Parts: sequence; C-alpha cells; structure tokens
Amino acid sequence: MRIGILGKGGSGKTSITTTLAIYFAKQQFTLVIDADQNANIARALESNPPLSLADHEEEIFAYLHQHREGITPIGTTPPGKNSTFIRVQENDPFLKKYASINNNHALLQVGTYTSDDVGVSCYHGKQAGLEAVFHHLLDTEEDIVLTDSTAGLDSLGNSLYLVHDIIFYVVEPTEKSVSVYKQFKDIAQEKNIHHKVIANKIYDEQDMTYLLEHIDEQDILVTFSFDPTLRRVEQGDANARETFLKKHEQQCKQIEEYVRSLSKDWKTYHQTLIETHKKSAQEWYDEYYNEKLSEQIDTEFRYEDVL
Repeated sequence: MRIGILGKGGSGKTSITTTLAIYFAKQQFTLVIDADQNANIARALESNPPLSLADHEEEIFAYLHQHREGITPIGTTPPGKNSTFIRVQENDPFLKKYASINNNHALLQVGTYTSDDVGVSCYHGKQAGLEAVFHHLLDTEEDIVLTDSTAGLDSLGNSLYLVHDIIFYVVEPTEKSVSVYKQFKDIAQEKNIHHKVIANKIYDEQDMTYLLEHIDEQDILVTFSFDPTLRRVEQGDANARETFLKKHEQQCKQIEEYVRSLSKDWKTYHQTLIETHKKSAQEWYDEYYNEKLSEQIDTEFRYEDVL
C-alpha cells in the first residue's frame, strides 16, 4: 500500500515518515521516497544519499518505456503492455540502480535545488521522474511504500496527488497548520482523495481541545504527543529515534492496522491517471512537443493484467 505523509512545513511530517519507515522496515522490506525539496530522510535513516531522480529524468523515461514505440513520454504517461515495471523488492533492477538500500528499506529521492536552478526552476519540474516511477510501480496490498511529500498543498500541483492509497495529513495545534489542512480537505473531498489526520506535537489537553474545535474527530486517526526526545531525533541522535519509536509504537500499530484494512483500486487509479494525462497534454504538452501526447495511450493496458 502507498502511504503519503503530507503537512505544513514544520508540522513534523518528516519525523513521522522516518519513524514509520523504521517501524515498517523491522517487519518487511519497505520502499521509502523522499519527495520533499528539503531532503533529510537519508541522514535520518542512516543511508547514503541515493541518486537524484530529477537529475536522471530522461534515462528513467527511457528505462520505463524502452520497449514502446511511437510515444514521447512525460511524467503522466500511462504505462502500456510493453512498459518496464518496478517492484518493491530488494533485487529490483530499478531500485538497485537509483535507490539507497540499507536496513531492510530502499530509499528513493527526488533531489533538491542546485545553484543552476535558482530563478529559473520550480520543484514541480523536478518531480516528473517520480511521477513516472509511481505510475510504473506494481506494489501489492502487502507492500509498504512510504512518501514524505512536499510541504503544504504543493504535491497537489501534478499527478502525485493521485498516487497514494492513503494520505496522512500531519497537523499540529496551531492556526496555520489547521488552516492549511482545511484547504487540503476541501480539495481532497472534491477529488476523492482518501485521507486521515495525524495530530502531532500535542502537549496537553488544551492542544487537543483546540484541534477538535477545528477538525472533525472522526478524521483524526492517531495522536503523537509533544516529546522532548524529538528534538534529539532532529539533531541526528539515532538512539533518540529508537526511544521515540518505542514511546509511540502503539500509534504506529494503529496506523499499520488502518493501512492493512484498505484495498487497492487499480481500475480507478488508471482511469484517473488517463484523465490527468490527457488534461496535462491538451493544456500544454501537445503544443510544446507538437505532438498529440494526449492520444499516446495504450487503450488495451490494464494494471490487473501485468500484476
């Protein structure tokens, strides 16, 4: 299952992502994706920084579409019968090349800004490779794929909004954090994005009362308390991270139980991807490439067939 962790910058989404990554990796091989421009997860997981997907976008497209003819692939291009796919397995060729594999997890990383990007690039332009990876990822309901997404609402600006089976939105008891979540929820309801709230940095009963005044209680799945240990975690103390995990193991179990109760819907995913691809192509890419990318879809392809 694909789990997306979203939240306002500073809400603690990276700490939650890392905690869950360690928790799941104790049980099974786990794919972790750092999709935030502030790439911090490699250090937190004591992994070597993997190759930047943004820096290898064209070769990623070539790898995934190498057996297809007559198409100009972009990030939203739906797969076809002859596409190359990625599995959540330690010996998967794509992960062996682009991921950092360590401690029973594989870490993929979009990458961050360089001096060449200043003034001329937006982060959405760096995420096309990751979009293509998700759309060619054949994960099962037993697999765990965990993504630390960009802050706020930024991940809704491309096809990454549709790739997760469940999004956990991390909310802390502040006016700004609640406000950003409410904006997300309005869009999530319109687009049928399945999500739950992780209440984070809860110091006392007053904090929880504040959240419940602004967020429906049924939307909140678990609560992580304000914990001084987290400061040590954010300073890179590996022992503190293990301590934090032990203190919040029950919350991790609740999240796991919820995730395990869900089912994947490949048919809806594929239909939404096709609609998104056509819209992107017709609004911009068809004219840019002077080709009908909106028509370069394998109409006979079904995810269920290749699974």
